[in-house]
Amino acid sequence: MRPSILKNKAKDTKLDAAIILYSRVLSDDLCNAIVNEYKDSDLWKPSAFYNGSEFKSNLRESSEIQIGSTADTVYRQELDKEIFCAVGHCLEEYTKLYVSLAEQDVGYTLLRYEKGQYIAPHLDTSNDLGRILSLSVLLNNDFDGGRFMFWGGDLAIPKEKGSVLMFPSNFMYPHEVTPIDRGTRYSIVTWIK
Repeated sequence: MRPSILKNKAKDTKLDAAIILYSRVLSDDLCNAIVNEYKDSDLWKPSAFYNGSEFKSNLRESSEIQIGSTADTVYRQELDKEIFCAVGHCLEEYTKLYVSLAEQDVGYTLLRYEKGQYIAPHLDTSNDLGRILSLSVLLNNDFDGGRFMFWGGDLAIPKEKGSVLMFPSNFMYPHEVTPIDRGTRYSIVTWIK
């Protein structure tokens, strides 16, 4: 019998064991710098939500900037590099627990959720996207609502500024961001392929 390379190193079979929150990966200063660099930018556009190549309306109400495509200044390139290093560090830590075939991210999307905005329950998987892991970085916590939740609210993720959340991008991890009640929520998302 051939051994599996996808063996769970942690020996934990609970679904929530593969959802890991790394606290304070990005410093407050770095989080503030990212938000301040982009919050008044004219690059914001309404978020689009695609399931593969099919557009899905009414799943996400937010705005976004593709950070990698806007790294046109030395300062923005430095911010991008710091985000890349943080993501790389978290991926290394995650693979100490779970073997992963993930090798590269797909770039960074900065999301802005304002009052009343949300992302409805959804999955990050699709046959043609090749996503293995999902990753979300919370850049602020001075807002109400906007909770990141799994399984219809069975698991709510703490609102920790500078934290990095990682979880498998498959059908077993439906998640959402609840509507914002007050303030603005900023986060960065990427997927590892």
